[in-house]
Amino acid sequence: MKNLSFRELSALGSALILGVVALLYVPDALLLASNGEMREFLAGGNWRVMDKSDELLRLAVVAIVLIIVLQIVFHAIIAALMHKEADEPRDERDHLVEQQARRIAYYVLEIGGVLLAGHLFLNEVPGLLAAHYLVILLVVADIAKYAATFLCYRRMA
Repeated sequence: MKNLSFRELSALGSALILGVVALLYVPDALLLASNGEMREFLAGGNWRVMDKSDELLRLAVVAIVLIIVLQIVFHAIIAALMHKEADEPRDERDHLVEQQARRIAYYVLEIGGVLLAGHLFLNEVPGLLAAHYLVILLVVADIAKYAATFLCYRRMA
């Protein structure tokens, strides 16, 4: 791991950060989106039906803020440790790697979109759950882009 370049480390770290936050967010969000009503128990043994969209929005905001903070901290650390390499301008190789990674992410998104559309067509999926499936697909495509970036740089090294 010591011989990783700044861009390799950046891509690997971004993929891991997205993956970890997704693993924390997705199970709770899917469970929340797929269940029936949510009940909040009040004092005296009473309860009220809660709006799931508020809780899902809270989860999403926490996940987004966590991704932003972790990305900033991670990239600040590696930029400080590898400041010479971080300041280097992108060259043709970097643009080729970026193109290849985007192409792979697009394939993941395209195949996932077709599979998701088929699943939604064949099954009765609530709208809230379908929206979360789409968010998961977008995150998986983004992770694929970062992983492909890392692997392309490794292959060229």
